[in-house]
Amino acid sequence: MAEQQSTAPPLVTVGVPLFNSARFLDNIVTNLQGFDYPNLEIILSDDCSTDDCIDILRESFNNDLRVTFFRQQKNLGWIQHYNFILSHAYGKYFMWMPHDDSYPYNYVSRLVGLLEEQPNAVLAFSRMRGFDVDGNPKDMCRWLPSWSENLHWSPFLAVKLLLFWQLWIPFRGVVRRDMIDRANQYIRPTKHSTFADIFWVFSLALRGPFAYVDDLSCVKYRYPGSVSDGCERYGLSLARAVEHRKVLLAYLCASDLSWSSRRLLSFGVHLYMMTELTYRFLPKNFRRRLKDRIRERILSLGVS
Repeated sequence: MAEQQSTAPPLVTVGVPLFNSARFLDNIVTNLQGFDYPNLEIILSDDCSTDDCIDILRESFNNDLRVTFFRQQKNLGWIQHYNFILSHAYGKYFMWMPHDDSYPYNYVSRLVGLLEEQPNAVLAFSRMRGFDVDGNPKDMCRWLPSWSENLHWSPFLAVKLLLFWQLWIPFRGVVRRDMIDRANQYIRPTKHSTFADIFWVFSLALRGPFAYVDDLSCVKYRYPGSVSDGCERYGLSLARAVEHRKVLLAYLCASDLSWSSRRLLSFGVHLYMMTELTYRFLPKNFRRRLKDRIRERILSLGVS
């Protein structure tokens, strides 16, 4: 008799990094209890917080066999903490679930479905809406260019996305974990831990195409003290730009591209650094006007 094939959907690991997350407790529980995907592994890891969020979550999910708990004995910082969670994942697919973001019930199932349909895709992601913690809309995503499904994907497009798009948005997507393991593709540290998520997504874009869902949205909340707030607070100095260049070039060298392609793409990395530095030295009022003009231009062109 022929062996019956398993019809179980692939395992997806949802990594939930916690740090003084008690104020987002309801949001975390709502997300995890709301997902309709039937085959989840959930990793809840606390980065040496001063509150009792992990204890409350342990009580709430004590009988949930999908959930594994970790409590760090010392503070790792967000990058090492994220990498710790990623290194303990067993799913075919993986996604981050920051404690302060919100996701629709079908978020995981829709994105996993895309990756199953498109075996060449490295990552699948959706739209994003922005709010502050009081529910007021934020314009962080209002100018995003359209995402075309007809993109001719190449490593050169990855550089274009780095220069002209907000690559921290696909960071909330679902990624193939085996690709990360094969390439040892963990998040590389940066000075003040800023822009590390953007650079990591850039490294994924070097390896293959992204799939996109336009009629699905997660919600990003921005507030004082968040990692996103830190990116604006620290800005970009010459020393930081040089360090970011090293990180980007390290991702580029670690890719499986040819030497000639890596060398050519390195010019795009240098252009990124010089563009950011030039922008930072401009007067604030002129900088704001220039940013709006660039955003309007990108919006009219789309990502193609």
